[in-house]
Amino acid sequence: KSRIKTILITFFVGMIKKEFVLLRTIINLILQDSQKVASRISRV
Repeated sequence: KSRIKTILITFFVGMIKKEFVLLRTIINLILQDSQKVASRISRV
């Protein structure tokens, strides 16, 4: 039982880490886009 628990915990942690990386990349992309938009607005 404890072995299955450890496997589940490691799997869960891995999933959370993957999701966190995805969220970070998405946030970075959004920030980059907003910066581009801001630079365009400041140019005009």
